[in-house]
Amino acid sequence: MFDRPLPARPTACRCASRLLASLLLASSAAADELVIPLEFDLPNFAGLGVGAYPRYLGSNETAVGVAPLVQLGLGGERFVRLLVNDLRGNLLDTPNWRLGPVAQLRFGRGRVDDPVIRRLRSIDSAINLGRFGGYRWRAPIDPRQQAGISG
Repeated sequence: MFDRPLPARPTACRCASRLLASLLLASSAAADELVIPLEFDLPNFAGLGVGAYPRYLGSNETAVGVAPLVQLGLGGERFVRLLVNDLRGNLLDTPNWRLGPVAQLRFGRGRVDDPVIRRLRSIDSAINLGRFGGYRWRAPIDPRQQAGISG
């Protein structure tokens, strides 16, 4: 009745591997624009974070590193915060609005093991300077419920 066999149904393992591959491709394509928004309600804190990251933008080689997480409250809602490679200061003393300077360190690409990439010129590290602004809404009853926009 059928001249050809029915196609095999995708297994859970095959679906999971496709999902993982698509997430990895999407994350490596957007790694340059990756900013993890973290809002802490503590006026002052200091700590270290551990994570894996690509050795350089577009690399399939990963490394493990330690990064600083520090915030110093300057009174009211004003602060200076260093999260990994992002240094910013909030100049406004309002509970919802944020505005201030920002500096980001972009890591370069030096010597690499890949013979094709090695033929390209190296890329120096750079510091990007700018400003940020945003608005954060908090539920009056439960401040853990919040939403915001920043840029």
